[in-house]
Formats: sequence, C-alpha cells, structure tokens
Amino acid sequence: MTLQAKYNIPIGNVIRHYDVTGKMCPEPFVRNQVQWLDFKKRLSEQKEENVKMIYNYIDENMPDWAKPTVQKLIDKGALKGNEKGELLLTGTMLRLFVIHDRMGIYDR
Repeated sequence: MTLQAKYNIPIGNVIRHYDVTGKMCPEPFVRNQVQWLDFKKRLSEQKEENVKMIYNYIDENMPDWAKPTVQKLIDKGALKGNEKGELLLTGTMLRLFVIHDRMGIYDR
C-alpha cells in the first residue's frame, strides 16, 4: 500500500521535495519530468483500481484476511446481501470491518 492510499492523499497533493524546497529530490523525477508524470499517472491508476473493487461474495476475489470477519457479520445478521445476494463491499469497508473485529466490537 502506498502512503498516498494509506493516508487518503489526493493525487494533486502528491509533490516532490523539489516542489517545496528546491532540493533535487527525488533526483530522477526532477531531472526527467516525464518520469514524474508517469509516476503520478501510475499512482492515480492504482488508486482508481482500489476504489472500484467491489466484493459481492465471500469467494476467491475477497482477500483471505477479510473472509472470517465478513462471515461473522453475516452470521450475526449485521450484513445481508441485496436481492441478488450481493454484499457490495468496498476494500475500505472490508478494512474497517476487520479493524473493528480485531478490537472486539463484534464480539459484544
């Protein structure tokens, strides 16, 4: 996971040290603007991919670390699918559910 994703930093706020201090850092991206723009493009694409992923079922697409928590929430009746049985969970939702589960919130 990138720091941008971890801290939910908009792509417009991703800058080089050079942009703030004038220091030649990171050097390849200061010397070669195309490399810098390519790097930012890849960050944008990665973020879009993470945002778009929707988990409908507990299957091979859902990360293994999330499956026990999602199953626990289904068993407790806290999560129900739509009329097609789809859960419609995003990666962010999975992470929050797992964090809460690790804190014991769902064991009450």
